[in-house]
Amino acid sequence: MPQQPGPHSPLPRWVIPTAVAGAVLSFVLLLGFAGSLLWLTVQAPLLVAAAAGQSEVRSGTDPGAPDDSESRLLPPDGEFVPDSPASGGPAVELQQLADGYLEAQRDGTIYDLVPGGEQVDPAYIGAFLYALTDLKSASRFGGTPAELEELLAKAQAYEQRFLAGEDLGTSVKITRGDGSIFESDGKYRLIG
Repeated sequence: MPQQPGPHSPLPRWVIPTAVAGAVLSFVLLLGFAGSLLWLTVQAPLLVAAAAGQSEVRSGTDPGAPDDSESRLLPPDGEFVPDSPASGGPAVELQQLADGYLEAQRDGTIYDLVPGGEQVDPAYIGAFLYALTDLKSASRFGGTPAELEELLAKAQAYEQRFLAGEDLGTSVKITRGDGSIFESDGKYRLIG
């Protein structure tokens, strides 16, 4: 008995694989767009503020203003000079300084570094860490060697004041992602 042909699909064979590939590609593009949008939502305000020279950390005094010797670090035309881990420059040193204190805060050893230990107002420690983080973030945008040296000098001045239990000379107001606000006048005080 001769075989009867099966039901014939009105669509050519290439349509289904093409449709599946199109759906997969659309899904991947949608994920990429959503990820980009999320990144922009989180990072754009920080990038805009940094580009405009605004900062949540406001200095009352300028700890560690650069001296005239930094001018010799500028290239002849004063152009931007990136700092890289290989160069071991001021931005790298600043990032290592900030990261070291952030790690000490995470493991609880930061109280061993400041006079008064665990009796120190946590807002003072928070202000110190936010000030370092602000300078570290600014250094990631690069700049001239003199600008990067100035950021490092400020961070080192904050560090000296912190280690001595002195007022930081800066106030900090941060609005966190959950809407709560951290605010400190940067004054050293004991609690308790």
